[in-house]
Amino acid sequence: MVDYTKALCFMNRNWVKTASNVLHRRFYPSSRWSVVDNNRVEALKLPYGIFNYTPALQGFPDVFEQCDEYRYEILQPDDVVLDLGANVGVYTIRAAQKVKHVYALEPLFIDELRDNVALNGLTNVTCLHGALSDQKQVKINFCGVEKICMGVTFKELLEMITDDITVIKTDCEGGEYFITPEELKNVRAIDAEVHNFIGMNTMNFVNMLTTARFISEYHVLGGGHLQLYANKFKEM
Repeated sequence: MVDYTKALCFMNRNWVKTASNVLHRRFYPSSRWSVVDNNRVEALKLPYGIFNYTPALQGFPDVFEQCDEYRYEILQPDDVVLDLGANVGVYTIRAAQKVKHVYALEPLFIDELRDNVALNGLTNVTCLHGALSDQKQVKINFCGVEKICMGVTFKELLEMITDDITVIKTDCEGGEYFITPEELKNVRAIDAEVHNFIGMNTMNFVNMLTTARFISEYHVLGGGHLQLYANKFKEM
């Protein structure tokens, strides 16, 4: 295993591949010369965890920057978190260090997710294989990886989980629209990237949360997606 805080090779930044360039910008913003060597690095050691440097991570290095958008400070020791669209586990691993348990749902990179959870020695994470959907099978294409994945409804997902979910993080490429207000009765907070693929109206998700008595705040991302945080309204 290689510690990314020690540069392994050096070259002109103009020659850097996309993955290495994003990682360089994220973790070494003030440095002019350093790059990840894809042929030599086995894992990235970061302040909040270790991650195998697999093709999945090489193809989507933005995951570290995107996961910085979420509000880890709201997590409490007794929280049970549901991570919808866990990818290789960056949010899951950071959250698991703060909460009672994390249930992580991932359709494409389930093996990488499980390996990273094991690599960090976490025993309070349950990895679930599937995509949030109202269909039994879902065709997913993400970062050059295309698979037919098993679909699972939010109701079916809750039936698999023995704990009451208190916090939901979601970045599941549109699967968030299959959640209903009635299914959020025990949830106190939602941290979400809301997508507008194939003409989806992101305000439909916001309105659903309002119906479920959540107060939402959000900002628009590139492409019209939303980064949203919602708290359940507490009556006085």
